[in-house]
Amino acid sequence: MLVITEADVEAVLPLTAALEAVELVFAADPESTDTLPRRRLFLGSTRLNVLGGAWAAPGRLAVKAYTRNDQSCVVLFDGSGDFLAVIEGKALSRARTAAATGVATRWLSRSDSRCAAILGTGWQATAQLQAVCAVRPIDDVQVWSPTAAHRSRFAEEMGALLGVDVTATATAVEAVEGADIVVTATKARDPVLAGAWLRPGTHVNLVGANQKANREADDAVVSSGAVVVVDDVAQAEAEAGEFHSAIRAGVLRWADVSELRDIVGGRAAGRTNAEQITVFKSLGIGLEDVAVASIVYDRVTAATGDA
Repeated sequence: MLVITEADVEAVLPLTAALEAVELVFAADPESTDTLPRRRLFLGSTRLNVLGGAWAAPGRLAVKAYTRNDQSCVVLFDGSGDFLAVIEGKALSRARTAAATGVATRWLSRSDSRCAAILGTGWQATAQLQAVCAVRPIDDVQVWSPTAAHRSRFAEEMGALLGVDVTATATAVEAVEGADIVVTATKARDPVLAGAWLRPGTHVNLVGANQKANREADDAVVSSGAVVVVDDVAQAEAEAGEFHSAIRAGVLRWADVSELRDIVGGRAAGRTNAEQITVFKSLGIGLEDVAVASIVYDRVTAATGDA
């Protein structure tokens, strides 16, 4: 069994490859894929998170396990159940989460979107913004986070990296003003994004919160969505705080929520006009892990001859 390190992952996994892998698995026949929603196990103050996925096309299954102190790995199996690799999971998780945002943005945002807003400047935010810029012709970015030094540094670094104008704003509402695409990638427990700030035609990616008690957006964001999408409904029912709040408020039903794989696979409608607001709630699922882990394994073994 091969051990693939974080450095190995970073060496073979450009974001474009992760985007391609996640889009392919979401386009696959649902009968050829399976996903295990996240389970959380507790031992005192330690929490172990476990999720998994299977995909028939490459003949791969994967289980990811990680703890709150950033210890993470993906165990990859072949279709017969034999071990293929243990892959350190931090860089892989970052890439697959950003890739899901990129796929959702490609399928749900307006093709002429040029202005993006990002709320949050942490570890995930960099990849999130790169994914949005990879699928849309973004030339203007507005960024906010609660700490002025963080948002200023992020604006400077991302402007240089992406070659676009990135402006730090003093408030979240200023960041969202005029944006075609909005990404929330924060650790907020209470809303940092309000529906009243969104203009017609906006696409929203809610990425940061994945526990039922936490939400980055208020009920008006969810209720404004003409198209409301998740990566997996079963996982959303367990973890999507924004949706649970909107359901309690009577402005959303689970029957109104589509899965991204159905949009990509043509089984559900996405955006149908330029005025609609669209909302994607990202939770991160095992199906994304098996897709990206497979790409990493194939590229590492091709380079080293260890298959």
